[in-house]
Amino acid sequence: GELDGISERQQQCWSKPRKRVARLIGSNFFSFLITLLVIISVAVVIIDADRRAKCASGLECLGFENLRALDSIILCIFTIEIVLRLYVYQMYFFSATAVFNTIDLVVLLVCWCGLMMEQTMKNAMLIRCARIIRIVRVLRLVTAFQELYLMVAGLASTLRTILWACVLIFLVFCVL
Repeated sequence: GELDGISERQQQCWSKPRKRVARLIGSNFFSFLITLLVIISVAVVIIDADRRAKCASGLECLGFENLRALDSIILCIFTIEIVLRLYVYQMYFFSATAVFNTIDLVVLLVCWCGLMMEQTMKNAMLIRCARIIRIVRVLRLVTAFQELYLMVAGLASTLRTILWACVLIFLVFCVL
């Protein structure tokens, strides 16, 4: 089938390995696996931030090694995912229809830069903030599941209405 703006006709001239990789990254299992890794990654970032806060306040400072190893493994898997997507999409990787590819690549590059800089700058707050940007990948979850997308879209549209209602109430109270 069509793969993020690449028609079946365009895919006909692809090599067999590229077609196999395209089937893999387009499969529900692969999407589920990456979604699960994104959720685990967000949990790791939150747990790491909590442990760092406790460590800064003088409480427990142990257990960072296992968390860092898990974080590095997840980062490597995300890198493999991006490389596979680059292999399949090639020039279409940065197209408007595959905007999440570009977002994922930027997030991945920021995470790798943060990891490399963290080795030289141990207490840099900016580096820790770079890891938190990985949470942006959760946006992909919204588009992966139609029901979740509908809920978020509904919430976003109601927030706009609520904002205007608050402005109206504020103006009414200011006049009274």
